[in-house]
Amino acid sequence: MRKHFFIAAAAAAAAALCGVLFGSGPVFLLIAPLAGIGAWCICRLVPALDLRGFPRDAAAFFIGFCAMALWFYIYTETLGASAAGYAGSCTSVELRAADFPSEGNITARVLTDGKPSPYLVRLKAYCDLPEIEPGTVIRAKVFFRSPEDTGRFRSKTYFRAENIYLTGYLTEDAALVSEGGATFFNWHKYVRRAALSRCSELFGDNAFLMRALLFGDKSGFSDEFSSDASSAGVSHIFAVSGMHLSFCVSAVLLLGKRRWTHFTAIATVLIFMAVTGFEPSVVRSGVMQITVLTAWLLGRDSDSYSSLAFSLVLLLCLNPCSIGDIGLQFSFCAVLGILMTGEKLREKLSAPFQKLSKFPSKLFRAAANAAAVSISSAVFTAPLTMLYFKKLSLVSVFSNILLSWVTSAVFVLGMVSLLVSCIWFPLGLIPAFFVRLGAEVLEIMIHFFARLPFSVLGTDGALVSAAILAAYVSGILLFALKVRRPALKTAAAALGAAALSLALGFVLLRGELRVTSVDVGMGSCTLLQNKGAAVAVDCTSSTGGAAAALTDAMQAKNIRKLDLLIVTNVTSPDSSGADELIGSGRVRRLALAAYSGERSDADALISLAESRGVPVDVISCDTAYLFGEARLSVFVPLSSGSSRGTAAVLCEYGGASVFIPGYTSAESQRRLLATRNIPELELLFAGNCGRDSFTAPELLRLSENGLLVISGSEKKDVPSPVLLSDAERLGLKTLRTSSSGDVGIVFRRGKIYIKD
Repeated sequence: MRKHFFIAAAAAAAAALCGVLFGSGPVFLLIAPLAGIGAWCICRLVPALDLRGFPRDAAAFFIGFCAMALWFYIYTETLGASAAGYAGSCTSVELRAADFPSEGNITARVLTDGKPSPYLVRLKAYCDLPEIEPGTVIRAKVFFRSPEDTGRFRSKTYFRAENIYLTGYLTEDAALVSEGGATFFNWHKYVRRAALSRCSELFGDNAFLMRALLFGDKSGFSDEFSSDASSAGVSHIFAVSGMHLSFCVSAVLLLGKRRWTHFTAIATVLIFMAVTGFEPSVVRSGVMQITVLTAWLLGRDSDSYSSLAFSLVLLLCLNPCSIGDIGLQFSFCAVLGILMTGEKLREKLSAPFQKLSKFPSKLFRAAANAAAVSISSAVFTAPLTMLYFKKLSLVSVFSNILLSWVTSAVFVLGMVSLLVSCIWFPLGLIPAFFVRLGAEVLEIMIHFFARLPFSVLGTDGALVSAAILAAYVSGILLFALKVRRPALKTAAAALGAAALSLALGFVLLRGELRVTSVDVGMGSCTLLQNKGAAVAVDCTSSTGGAAAALTDAMQAKNIRKLDLLIVTNVTSPDSSGADELIGSGRVRRLALAAYSGERSDADALISLAESRGVPVDVISCDTAYLFGEARLSVFVPLSSGSSRGTAAVLCEYGGASVFIPGYTSAESQRRLLATRNIPELELLFAGNCGRDSFTAPELLRLSENGLLVISGSEKKDVPSPVLLSDAERLGLKTLRTSSSGDVGIVFRRGKIYIKD
């Protein structure tokens, strides 16, 4: 019975995932059988399942798959049809807040005749709002739209996993209809807010880390810290999941293995699930923990596979689109990996230490257990990491082994500090002092592991991805066929595939120029690669985060340092990421336009570069650079006004030309065309995110039948409608980072290829 339930759960997950990726239309009917076959193959690899009774197993699989496919269709069509009436309209409605506002966003339900909608809406407020808390009812004029996936972000998938079927913004000031307050259904929202506020009071400068560690609130993370946590392979410790719940349950069970302690542990799990917002990964772990604790109370053995399957089915029944949640996918894959391979791996790793004396033996076996958990979960989650983040952390196993001890101590002491402070605040400051020390150590170690040489393997390349895929396929086949010494043969296959791919990659990359427009929001950043050399032109964003975005792009492409960073317009540190890149040691040489921007900003950037030993070229006249087989020409035309002293960059390679006007004005570009020899362009980047007066029509005509790339936000005035109209009239293909994310272009043998 347990086996059949697990098979049915796997089939249900396959059906739900198919529906999320392809909808419930004709494509679903074509893809669904393939997904079913894939899920069946995974079931056959689970050692706890003995799939010999084929008719019953197949029946369980068929029932689970068809039932979830039907439920997915009914659920999404019902809620989608209910929300469709508002999509595209601008109307005055009443809204009941479902949570506290966050970063100017309101999550609410639409009230129709006093009845709340079964779905949620996410709205951006560009106007004045009354004091809003869960349960508050406001009346406002709202423009509604349906979330749709783009190349940059799977908005529809993300929002539907959160049960959000409408987005939009408030077009005028909202009026308060009734105030909110704590009820049976939203009390946990108030508890969470109070706990986050208390974290700020107790932990001071380390509060941003403790809010994330205890409750999964990463709103205080800087872009640099988020990137370093990902590079160190420890991002999961800041996404509340099974690890955090196991800490809580273990702490309660230390009081003794009695019935009341198990009931207390169950209550703790429920409260923790509520306070963390019933995140899918927490619900998965919570259901498994409650199942294990209940089995002990009933005097029955617990089955991990059945608990995992039950938690998955429960989540899919509540919202079948939750399968699209990244946290849920990582959580289930990690737990499945631990269940399938963790125990055997732990036995093999701890075997050499069995003959040691008692204390060293316990210490090494604990380390072996941590290593087994880290390795088994990393192997099963690596494909998801490659898919979503385009990189793999090569130090994750070691960082997780070392940080697990610190994390568990800091988490437990942090919870104790919060609970004690509720009784008497000064008393909570005593454990909070040690929590701060632990948080400091945790932060230092994360930065240390992230900055280690070759800590990250970028997978933004077909060859690297093919090598890793080949290693996985060979390993799965050897595991399924029960070949002798599979570990040795899998390692050999992986090394062979990796060596072949790297050799082919080295040969192919020698003859191509790669240009990437990095999506930095309201700003611009262009990355160029040729023959192992890398150059970045600008790294600015008025919304911040440009340095982190460029760093992620570099890591995905296995670029450790920039050979040259060209700053065409010196801007304030608030919008420029150049200082962060130099400060983190990712720049070998800096070039900046001499007379652009504020003098104080330029002096500060030069001073920082010199203190880090980075050579600086202050460009006051046209300058040429060679990198690989490409030639970079930096032009400094005469200009005035807001674009005074700004530079433009021309890259020439193999008969192809790329022009990056930066923040030069249209008049400056006309002067360039009249006084310099600018060849026909295959690739043109729109000046200043495509705003009016920053891309000359003459420059567009020089790019006739080429490719135009526009960076920037999705605001109405960016890019200019005139620019888009001219580009369409001249036959230019247009790509926008606001809808496509990073735009990659490859020049190979005189031809241009767009990498989607």
